[in-house]
Amino acid sequence: MVEDINKKIYYLGENKDFSDRWLIKVLKENFQVILIKPDTNYELKWNADYIVNRLYVSAYERYNKRKIDKLLSLIKKLGKAKQINSSKGFLLEYNRIKQFKFFIANNVPFVPTRALANIDSIKSLNFPIVIKKNHSGRNKEIDIINKYSDLKKFSSSLYKTKITQELIKEKKCYRTEFIGDSLLTFPQEIHIRNNKLKFKYIPKIVKTPLSSKLIKKIRYSLEKIGVRVFSIEYFIKNNNISIIDFNLSSNYKPFLIKQKGEVIKKAWLNLFK
Repeated sequence: MVEDINKKIYYLGENKDFSDRWLIKVLKENFQVILIKPDTNYELKWNADYIVNRLYVSAYERYNKRKIDKLLSLIKKLGKAKQINSSKGFLLEYNRIKQFKFFIANNVPFVPTRALANIDSIKSLNFPIVIKKNHSGRNKEIDIINKYSDLKKFSSSLYKTKITQELIKEKKCYRTEFIGDSLLTFPQEIHIRNNKLKFKYIPKIVKTPLSSKLIKKIRYSLEKIGVRVFSIEYFIKNNNISIIDFNLSSNYKPFLIKQKGEVIKKAWLNLFK
């Protein structure tokens, strides 16, 4: 499936991850692709036909935050180029408190989430709870807090960068990758030991447990802020969905590309029509 090799894409992101290298290769088969890395001293004429925003929120920590903000501000001003994933989506991924408020405001179920700094509001949560970074992204291990008094063990210096969510006691959660009108879902095992929680993905694609009505709600709410490619992680308890995380730039697992690479490729290319 060839689009127009004369059309230009500015790909905002990195090529360190396997999935990014794979996606850039796919896009280069159909377009001119210029990779704009977060550490690039870019001087661009901004005459691209498309902009693909694949910036990871961890870029704020790994690179100069001011440079990332400058790049994001430039994206906002580019009206002519078709944008796949806006700066608004990036900023939403960066703040789980905003995610909670955003999805709840759009009638999409999201697990109760509070800022660790707002210590009094945490009392309203059902314990046990988990402690996470405020921005999305993989936490290798997640702390579990069984009662309110245990919060004292955390240094006050961490309060600004951490959030709390209610712990959902299930042995499995799900991750669904949304790429335009296509989606792929795989399960993840939950392992808890010594008050630490870990996720381990299961390399198996399953039928999404999300209802068609909820899928439409999720897509519509994010399309309103210019987001069409993303992933969500969620639990199912008593037939109720609770989203725990939103990611703008997903790392596609190698098994996903191996099993469904053509599906992912077609879904991405359809975004440029």
